Amino acid sequence: MGTDFHSVDAARAALLEGVTSLESESCALDAAGGRVLAEDVHAAYDMPPFDNSAMDGYALHSRDQGKTLAVSQRIPAGTNPPPLAPGTCARIFTGAPIPGGADSVIMQEHVQIDENGHIGFPDTVASGNNVRVQGGEVAVGNVLLSAGTRLTPATLGVLASQGIAQPRVRRRPRVALLTSGDEVILPGTPIQPGQIYNSNRYQLAGLIEEFGGEIVRITHLPDSFEATCQALQEAAATADVLVTAGGVSVGEEDHVRHAIESMGTLTMWRLAMKPGKPLTIGRIGHASVVGLAGNPVSGFVGSYLFLRPLLGRLLGCPTLEALPARTAKAAFSTRTAGRRHYMRVTLTAEGDAHLTGSQDSSMLTSCALAEAFAVIEPDSVIAPGDPIHCLTLPGA
Repeated sequence: MGTDFHSVDAARAALLEGVTSLESESCALDAAGGRVLAEDVHAAYDMPPFDNSAMDGYALHSRDQGKTLAVSQRIPAGTNPPPLAPGTCARIFTGAPIPGGADSVIMQEHVQIDENGHIGFPDTVASGNNVRVQGGEVAVGNVLLSAGTRLTPATLGVLASQGIAQPRVRRRPRVALLTSGDEVILPGTPIQPGQIYNSNRYQLAGLIEEFGGEIVRITHLPDSFEATCQALQEAAATADVLVTAGGVSVGEEDHVRHAIESMGTLTMWRLAMKPGKPLTIGRIGHASVVGLAGNPVSGFVGSYLFLRPLLGRLLGCPTLEALPARTAKAAFSTRTAGRRHYMRVTLTAEGDAHLTGSQDSSMLTSCALAEAFAVIEPDSVIAPGDPIHCLTLPGA
């Protein structure tokens, strides 16, 4: 490999080249939260399935406006009422079917009840008043949800409203996560001089789950070329995606990049971005490899720029494949050289982008506070008030 820097856009295009959606499978509705639909879902039933009352009140025919009518029946939700007797009204409750012969509902606060229990109606009663019309929301055959939709509590409710118990979804990408470094230990272990805790394991595992992946293996690699090769080979046998953290730079103990190159294809290395320059992409067998820098800030940024689009492509989910973008106003000044910067910022209601503190790549708290990445192109000078392009993070 040469030493030229590759652009982020070129690297992402190379990573996604030839990647197609995974196969589909059925999933129980109560386990389908966060899954991605593999096919369009069409309405099998009208919604609402019958004309029904939008509120508690009295059902009548609009031609009887201004009259005082006897109550001929009581209609709670869940019943199948007979037709309304001519010249009468019905006591009706929210969600209950509109009886034949009625075309309007007057809410109970707008009627008068006399000493005989008869109901006096206003002089003006419009047909269809407070009536939810059958099929008014969705008609049979309409597309309810499109393929590629990631299922939320609201969309799960839509599926349930149509009686769909086993939607077809994309199989979750199987992801193996491999962290590295002899100096890295797990939280809960007493720390010794020269050691650091493995923040990558927990940060990246959480991001993989957030991006729709299924973690099938978590391994910590020692600083050994042979052990790294063996672990990568074992992971590639079962995973769709290998995510590594660390070992992709130029140090003598950075074995991951060389192991990928010896076992598969190293597509790109050294990107024109900050943070995360030594990010590596490639393949081992059928598995895509995203080799993130060991620095947790670089891993956080690289995950959004590369791992999220890759998992989104495998899931056939456009909203995962691309981060939403917006324009903001810089509330800071900065100058870039030959690399594109991804600065961690918060966004105000007025559209101002404020740095989350020091942008040093060792400052993990800059990621914890971030609502967006301010994308600053190479060789740029930014002053307060300048318009900047931002990639917004989920929840921002």
